Amino acid sequence: MKNYRINGQQVTLKYEPDIFTRRETADNFAKKCIQTTWVIKVNGKFWAVCPRDFAALEKAGCTSHD
Repeated sequence: MKNYRINGQQVTLKYEPDIFTRRETADNFAKKCIQTTWVIKVNGKFWAVCPRDFAALEKAGCTSHD
């Protein structure tokens, strides 16, 4: 488990995220993953994460949109 401080909240993720500066790069990475991987915007970067971690980040106010 990894802990992050995002939008003033403590967020615990199950896995280490893969972090990208460009959305299209993150999307391409996610499409090639064997496990289900979703992309979410966190502090101006795009994180490729599992659905469980995506939900935790979304709850902290992150968005899946540009």
